[in-house]
Order: sequence, then structure tokens, then C-alpha cells
Amino acid sequence: MKVVSSHFLISNIISIFCLIMLPSTSYAARDFSVLIDPGHGGSNDNGTNGTLNGTTYYEDNLNLDYANNLYSKIDNNSSHPFRSFQTRIADVELLNTDRVKMANNVSGTEKDANDDYIPSGGVDIFLSIHCNGGTASNPGTETLYYETSDAGMKLATIVHQFFMKSVRGVFSSANSRWIKYKDITVLHNTVMPAILVETDFMCVQDALEAMITSDYKNAVGTGLNDALLLVDPGFKNYCWGFT
Repeated sequence: MKVVSSHFLISNIISIFCLIMLPSTSYAARDFSVLIDPGHGGSNDNGTNGTLNGTTYYEDNLNLDYANNLYSKIDNNSSHPFRSFQTRIADVELLNTDRVKMANNVSGTEKDANDDYIPSGGVDIFLSIHCNGGTASNPGTETLYYETSDAGMKLATIVHQFFMKSVRGVFSSANSRWIKYKDITVLHNTVMPAILVETDFMCVQDALEAMITSDYKNAVGTGLNDALLLVDPGFKNYCWGFT
């Protein structure tokens, strides 16, 4: 994994403008589509985990809670520019190749977990939600994209800023590990701008204490939704009204 430096800093400066600007471009409700992907799932793929006060919490369940929160925020806003789809809505196993197949919808016949038809030719944005694990000498949130995807880098930059702003409202010590590029299936093989948000490390006690709360889950959904309300899905602009 490599960390973006100067390129990211430039993008970071641009995204700050997005945080303070209101959208000026007109768009129709549900003009665009996003596939929300709660990572892992099923008894054989729980992802990472963390233990708090004798209770073990599993990543796949938290990922689903975060994804459901975001999905509801989009679905309940009839004027939202995006229509939301979800790869899974229950604790079921789903191969990464199947997530990619759903996102790209080459056949034109793919449905999401809610039995809704995916737009033919694929969604406009793929957004995967995960929790981090393993050694955490520098814990925090990171947003991943595929190395050669300029649009993915732009999307990651914008989403990361809104995400951090939102979660710090309920978890003040949340640390940013910035955006990074990584070669993984759901980022490499999807044909649209795709990102993967690693919310925080479940092995860190104070982070886990926050991550399991309804306030944090709502903050995740709020941050991601706020970003989608401003991002330009065509990536001619970084966000609406700013080139």
C-alpha cells in the first residue's frame, strides 16, 4: 500500500472548497446511481473483530449497519441526485467477484439485494464500507481507491473529508490516515469510480466503543451522504459548482 503525497494534498485543498460551497449545478432527482457495499458477510467471512467488555463485535455486522444507515438517508430523500442500491442487506456471504458483477452489470440483468434492477451498464459510483483490523500503531480512518483511477482518487478525496468531519462530531479523537491506493478486486475490476472506506480499527478500544454506537453509525451515514450530495458523478468537477 502506498500513501498519496503531493497529488493528494492538491486534491485535499480542492475538497476543502467543496466543504464550504453550495451546489450550483442543477440535476434531476435520482439522475445517478450508487452501489453501497457492506464488506464481508456470512458465517465464513466475518472480517475482523474486536472485543469490548467481554462481547465480541464482528466487522460484517457493523459494515451492514453503516451501509443501511447510508441507504436510508438516500432512499428517504426524494430529491436526492442518487438512487441507492445495496450488495447485501443481511448477514450473507458474497464473493467480491459477485459484487463487481453487480456493480458493472454487463449483462443488463443484475439485481441488488433488494431485488431492484441495477442500471444497465453499471452504477455511477461503487462505495464499499469496511472496518480495519490487525496491528494499529497508527489507527484511524482511510479511504482506498485503485491506483490508475483519477476519478476514484477524486471521489476518495471528497468522501474522506466529509466522512472525517462527520465522525469527529461523535468521536473527537478519530484520526485520518488519508487516502491511499490499493489493488483489490472491488476497486480494480469495477468500471466506475470506486472507493473503499475503512472506518476505523476494531482492535482499538476507544475506537470500538464509538463504532458500535448509534451516534457513530449515523455519523458514518451522514458523512458519506453529505459527500454524495455534492460530488459531481461525471467528475468534470470535483464537486458541483467547482472545477
